[in-house]
Amino acid sequence: MMDYVRATSQPGELYMITPNEAELNDFRLYTGAPILINWKSHPYKDTDLLEWYQRVEIAQAFYDAEKSDQEAACQLLEEIEREYGVTHVVVNRKDAALDCPFVSTTYDQARFTIFAIERP
Repeated sequence: MMDYVRATSQPGELYMITPNEAELNDFRLYTGAPILINWKSHPYKDTDLLEWYQRVEIAQAFYDAEKSDQEAACQLLEEIEREYGVTHVVVNRKDAALDCPFVSTTYDQARFTIFAIERP
């Protein structure tokens, strides 16, 4: 999956990955693609730390809802896209049931699925 992102990512794209997924700790460094947030890389300045933690919480809320409440997940994803400009979402394949009218699958393999947010 990271090879795919490395080969296809474009300037202006912003990926959202599961904040605490250890397997994705090197996503940003390996792919060169910017990410919304992860648990591994955090700032040290107090105000930056608060912003970082808010991002962690909203991303984790999306991933929790994505497993059980598609409507809530889609609403959260719209909010995240508006607030932060996320263009792609990486989801564990076993949870890949994201059914929002504004996303499409761009990558789907054994372990991960990538959804692109499509806005006019």
